[in-house]
Amino acid sequence: MLKWRRANKKEQTNILLHALENLERLRVQQQLQQQQQQQQQQQQQQTLQGEQQQQELPQETSQQGKQQQQQQLQQQQQQQQQQLQQQQQQQQ
Repeated sequence: MLKWRRANKKEQTNILLHALENLERLRVQQQLQQQQQQQQQQQQQQTLQGEQQQQELPQETSQQGKQQQQQQLQQQQQQQQQQLQQQQQQQQ
């Protein structure tokens, strides 16, 4: 704050420009993280679905296990998305 009060208009403009550049960098970084997470989630779901198709055994227990795995994955994905949204809100 002291730096800001002592700065002249040109210096203040520079300070603001740096802040904007940093925000933009963070925004891009976050977008990349989001895309990576979405890709990982898709891959996880695809592998799970693939496993389900391979192991469609008549046994109910293995089917229940797979369903539980899928539910856990979906819960993890929801938690990750909530965390990302919270991070975005904090930065705005």
